[in-house]
Amino acid sequence: MNSVDLISLHPIVPSYSYHKNEDLTHNNQIYQNGLTVKTFNGFEGYKDISFVKGSCFVLTSAVSMHQIFQNDVDTITNWTFKRGKVFRLSINGSYIESNSNSLRGGNKGSAIYMSPIQSNGTVQLSINGLHFEISPAYPFLCSLVSEEDRADDPTLYNFFPLYDTVTGHICFKVVTAAGYRFLALNSVDQYVRATGLIVDTAIQDYEFTVTDYISEEFFGFSSSNDWGVYYNELDSKTHNKDAMIQTVVNDIPTHMLIDFPLSSALSASEVNINIANLKTNLTPSSGPSSSIL
Repeated sequence: MNSVDLISLHPIVPSYSYHKNEDLTHNNQIYQNGLTVKTFNGFEGYKDISFVKGSCFVLTSAVSMHQIFQNDVDTITNWTFKRGKVFRLSINGSYIESNSNSLRGGNKGSAIYMSPIQSNGTVQLSINGLHFEISPAYPFLCSLVSEEDRADDPTLYNFFPLYDTVTGHICFKVVTAAGYRFLALNSVDQYVRATGLIVDTAIQDYEFTVTDYISEEFFGFSSSNDWGVYYNELDSKTHNKDAMIQTVVNDIPTHMLIDFPLSSALSASEVNINIANLKTNLTPSSGPSSSIL
């Protein structure tokens, strides 16, 4: 058995990598002898731990994923346009909605995904995998097209985002055959066109308000364990041919199985861990079961 001095010990920081390294919620504890340890909220009250063939396995108690992962603090006032974002856009209470392949103003609004293009500072906008694209000629109507049907000219679907930190409004500038214009919501027919312009005063409303702003949670990682319950109507058969969700149960506590190699823990201050979200039984009513450890 090898022994080391306490002064040579250092805290081990577990890291979970997805699209980026996700920060785990922890607290630092410093003892009088100078030893510093990190306690991770997700590990508190763990049910079992074992060491098998050079790996450490930890079975947590029933915890929420919010207890394990820190919230991703990325507010709208600190917008950097470096990462994908999901939001709704509105002007004077009218929200951009997808209507077949058209974009119009409506009461509810569609979830719009903004993907940054790092090379030139532009972004691409899409709804359910279909991309915003303006027509090459006036009136520069903006519509939704698939990846395969996009135009050869990228200026028709690459937009320059401009965010006003004072008013909280966002604009999207694009190159048209008539020069630079802004995506605008026509006040008459409610179609989205690239006709926004400033001539003394603004022509067409093009300063959008961002609502239902979400950071990276819908970009691929959400620190919440949510269950969707689907319809099961054998008699009416109303939802036999769709995937309509009846209800969503949010943030269910479950047991997590966490493992990491011991060799990394002994040689590095940061250790990449794997996290398996274990299944939990369901009651006959499709609700969460109380049969947890």
